Amino acid sequence: MTFHQNAPGEIRAIHEAGELGPDLVPVHANTVSDRELAWMAEAGMAISATPQAEVAATRSVSVLRRAIAHGVTLSVGVDTLAVLPIDLLGQIRLAHILLQHTDAQAMHDAGRIAAALAGEAKDERS
Repeated sequence: MTFHQNAPGEIRAIHEAGELGPDLVPVHANTVSDRELAWMAEAGMAISATPQAEVAATRSVSVLRRAIAHGVTLSVGVDTLAVLPIDLLGQIRLAHILLQHTDAQAMHDAGRIAAALAGEAKDERS
């Protein structure tokens, strides 16, 4: 069963009620904490991401990489069919691009991109 998960703490409340299970698939899940993702992984749950809707609504997409890191399965869907195209392949492509962006931002923040570029420049001078 899918359900829109938008408010912080919803997964915690379902966990505390003892109802988390592989038959529940939260849609969006942008507000889940890392602890909630760990509970979801333990319960064998997946998340249904709707990348274009997330970007259009200016929601964080950090849950994509965090879910993967916790072992939560990702599925991709299309939300708001009256507004967005029914293009599942496009949603998958966008999810991939968003994951690449998230990874590149993390590398940049850690100084790894600048270090790699400095190494390349040094190699070219040698």
